[in-house]
Amino acid sequence: MKKKILLIATVFMLATPFACDDLLTVEDAAQKASKELCDCYKTKSLSDCEKELNSNYSSYVNNDDFYSAFNKVNTCGVTITKKKDK
Repeated sequence: MKKKILLIATVFMLATPFACDDLLTVEDAAQKASKELCDCYKTKSLSDCEKELNSNYSSYVNNDDFYSAFNKVNTCGVTITKKKDK
């Protein structure tokens, strides 16, 4: 019984990292975000797509590398910038 539990725990621990988007590099996340935004923009308004982008990638809000990588790989003419506080 102990071996079975240990085996299940080991399989779970090995599978967990592959299920996480947090393991993406900043460049990978920016590329994925750019593709998602362009796909969204084909059927929805830019405003709606920006809301989805902000919701899905809020952890990169202060990451300049994310903005640069996103804008570099974007293929649908949309660029993103940091919102400046007044």
